[in-house]
Amino acid sequence: MKWFDRLFKKGEDGTRVELWYVVIILALGVIIFTFANKNITESEVDNIQPSIDTVNTSKTISYEERLESRLEDTISNIHGVGKVDILLTIESSKEIVLNKDVPSGESIMEEKDSSGGSRNSTDKTQSEETVLTNNPDGSSEPIVLKETMPIVQGVLILAENGDDPIVKETLTNAAVILLDIPAHKVQVVKMK
Repeated sequence: MKWFDRLFKKGEDGTRVELWYVVIILALGVIIFTFANKNITESEVDNIQPSIDTVNTSKTISYEERLESRLEDTISNIHGVGKVDILLTIESSKEIVLNKDVPSGESIMEEKDSSGGSRNSTDKTQSEETVLTNNPDGSSEPIVLKETMPIVQGVLILAENGDDPIVKETLTNAAVILLDIPAHKVQVVKMK
C-alpha cells in the first residue's frame, strides 16, 4: 500500500508527480493498442478480399458442376450408353443487368450582342443511377432486369459405349439440343 499512498501524495509544489507518470503511461498504452488494433483490422481486410473472389468463383463452379451432374443423370438413362462422365468448359461467367435511371437534360442559350452578332451555346446533362427497391426488413437492393447464365463453350462426354457410332451420334445430338451448342463443340469418347 506504500506505492498507492505515494502515488497520490502531493509533491513539494502541490502537484501529484507520480500520477502524471501513470497518466502518461496509460496514454502511451492506449495509443499502442489503437495502432496495433488498426494493423490487425487492415490485415483482416486483406484476408477477406481473396475469400470474396473465391465465393464468386465457386458460384460459377457450382453452376458448372450442377449442369454436368444433370447432364450425366439424363444422358446415362439413354438406352445403350452405359455409365457416363461429362466435362464442360464455360466461356463466361454469369451476367446481371441492373435497372438504371438515366435522367438527361438540355438547355440552349442564344445571345445577341449590340452589333448584331449572335452566339448559341448548348448545355447537355446526363446522370445514371441504379434503381433500388426497399425490402420489408428496411434494406434496399437493386432491381435486376436480366440475368444471363454462363455460356457453355464445349463438352466432352466419356461413355462406356462411346466407341459405338450410334451411341456417339445419339450423345452428340443430345448435347447439341440440351446445351444449344454446335456439334463440332461436342466430343464423345469411350471410357476406360
